[in-house]
Amino acid sequence: MERAKTHNTSPEVETMKKNELSEATSNILIFSSVSVALTPFLLGDRLIPIFTGFMRDGGILIDQVSNYVWWLVS
Repeated sequence: MERAKTHNTSPEVETMKKNELSEATSNILIFSSVSVALTPFLLGDRLIPIFTGFMRDGGILIDQVSNYVWWLVS
């Protein structure tokens, strides 16, 4: 009499899934690193206004969140 299998996947299949996920994660990391490295060359002179806009918007967001937290605490 054979035992009924409780798992549909074998250890080999689990290892293969982990390797595929690791490979996909590695590819995404490489792509994002290359993108960040090439951004200054692709944007050129537009990079400084974009960056200052992000900094200004980030400052506004932090100010709004701090006001909200103070309102919650008081």
